[in-house]
Amino acid sequence: MTEKQRFYENKIIWIIFPLILAMTCITLFNDPEILKNSFVSTILNLSVTIALLLLIVFIPFLETEYNSSGITYRFSPFHLKKRTILWSEISSAYVRKYKPVLEYGGWGIRGMFGKNGRAYNVSGNIGLQLELKNGEKILLGTRKKAELEKVVGQLFKN
Repeated sequence: MTEKQRFYENKIIWIIFPLILAMTCITLFNDPEILKNSFVSTILNLSVTIALLLLIVFIPFLETEYNSSGITYRFSPFHLKKRTILWSEISSAYVRKYKPVLEYGGWGIRGMFGKNGRAYNVSGNIGLQLELKNGEKILLGTRKKAELEKVVGQLFKN
């Protein structure tokens, strides 16, 4: 099973990004004094606007593949190479509902130092919870709950 999830598939992104972009543009162009006198403010506002536009164009995605040897994932553009977790390295694997904001602080690559481990997600609140034999915890978000439950049941043998 393979799955590719993109942030732009999350409807809230299409509300948040334009609002931030609009607020930045209004701030920048509403006060002509900013454009005349405050070079730093102008550069800051232009930088935020350009960064948001670039983020929209190069929106990250989570790519996962589940096969007989293990799980391969990549959170692009942050992971240049795919990462693989072998089934033999996993002590527990199950699909679960989670609270992205409360457990991990939101979506993306999250929870680097928290008790819940790391999460790689782009939207939603369903994921594959992995507990590795070395004690590490990893959660991979999914939009294909039923299919993933079936695949994990077939491929993961405790």
